[in-house]
Amino acid sequence: MIHPVLTRWDLRLTNWALWRAGSDAGGGGYACDGEHGEGAPRPPPPLVGEALDTDMLVQRLSLEHHRAVVAVYVITGSSEDRALWLGISQDGMVDRCNAAMFRLEDMDRQRRPTHTHTHVPETCAINR
Repeated sequence: MIHPVLTRWDLRLTNWALWRAGSDAGGGGYACDGEHGEGAPRPPPPLVGEALDTDMLVQRLSLEHHRAVVAVYVITGSSEDRALWLGISQDGMVDRCNAAMFRLEDMDRQRRPTHTHTHVPETCAINR
């Protein structure tokens, strides 16, 4: 069973990579029509706000984790070629990317406000 953190960040990083590919291609944040072959399904436009938020977090990763995320989600080619680009094994690439996802989750949680239970006196309750 895949850990929920990995599932959550796989979706966010996939959206981020789609946004990044469109930005790099001059498509204003999503892939242009010309990038997909005729009859090929066009991916949905990325959720730009989420992609920008994810990008801010990815930029804060260590170089080792940042490169692993880029290798897995941005660089095209075989898994073997991407691991070679990193200079590590394919398993090492996956392990680093997974570790990066847990780090992203930690950084994301650190910036969320902590909610404390606020007691509302009964005199403030709305009568129904």
